Amino acid sequence: MSRRAQVALEYLLLIGLVSVLVILAFRPIGVINQTVNSAAEYYHTGASAIMGGSYVGGQVVMEDPLPINGGWCDWSRCVNGFKVRECACPRKAFGGAECGGSAVDPCI
Repeated sequence: MSRRAQVALEYLLLIGLVSVLVILAFRPIGVINQTVNSAAEYYHTGASAIMGGSYVGGQVVMEDPLPINGGWCDWSRCVNGFKVRECACPRKAFGGAECGGSAVDPCI
């Protein structure tokens, strides 16, 4: 074997060894699992805040959802002397109250 071939083989072995060490050092599977677990916890915490449950021991314990009262959206532009709004920001849910007031108003 020539000297060049031997040096090339040594470099390839060195690159392979370094690659294995990098993979073992970073453990990408651990990073992926941590990201998935963090995302799941974030989702369940948000869901429990909206739905009225609690997050205990990695599980969502659901209770009866809290009522969500309806809210008015912004007024539309005036068309034919009237402006309109919708009771959908947010929509009422889980026994919440409808919006109070009128959905149609004359433009001034």
